[in-house]
Amino acid sequence: MSNLFANPSFINGVAYLLDFNGTYTVYNLSHNHQEADAQALYSDWLYVGNDLADAINVLGFVRPKFD
Repeated sequence: MSNLFANPSFINGVAYLLDFNGTYTVYNLSHNHQEADAQALYSDWLYVGNDLADAINVLGFVRPKFD
C-alpha cells in the first residue's frame, strides 16, 4: 500500500531541493503496464476497503443475527 505514495520528511524535502541532477528521485517501477495497473488497482481497492471499514466502525453497524 505504501509503495505508491511517498512519505517525505523534512530531510527528504531538503534533499529534493538540492538534487539538481534528479538522481534522488525514484519512481515506482514495474516490469510492464499490466503489473503497474494491477498494483494500482490493488492499492485503490485496499483504500476503498479501509474507507468502508472506517465508515462501518463510525456508524456502529452490527451484523444482524439470522437464527
